[in-house]
Amino acid sequence: MNAGEKIAWLELVTSLSAIAAVTALYPWLGNGATGAFGLLGLLGAAALFTNKRGAAVVLDERDSVIHQRGLRLGVFTGWMLGFMGMIAIVLWASSQREPAVPVAWLTWLVWVQFAVCYAVKGFVEVRSYRGAGHAS
Repeated sequence: MNAGEKIAWLELVTSLSAIAAVTALYPWLGNGATGAFGLLGLLGAAALFTNKRGAAVVLDERDSVIHQRGLRLGVFTGWMLGFMGMIAIVLWASSQREPAVPVAWLTWLVWVQFAVCYAVKGFVEVRSYRGAGHAS
């Protein structure tokens, strides 16, 4: 498993773990469960996989293409989720005659958008690495 695939697995597992932790904690903590999104801070550990090992190449052109595809689909999914979520929140608030959208909902939307972005990115990259018909 090369460095790019390790990073993809880290992103996928970390994002899904954060989403699962938030989902599990919500019944007890309510809006305080957003603190479990702090697990996404582990995404910074991806830098450990890109440290140069002597003269060895850590990431090559194929890794860059896979990363760009994953990033494009992840960001697209995150932005569409955010856009559609904003529309849904505003429509619901206006139908309830709320004068403004609750800030807690917007906070939830931002965190969920971030987690989904990295989950999709990691999933696309893992599928790209695992779907390759040749050795890495």
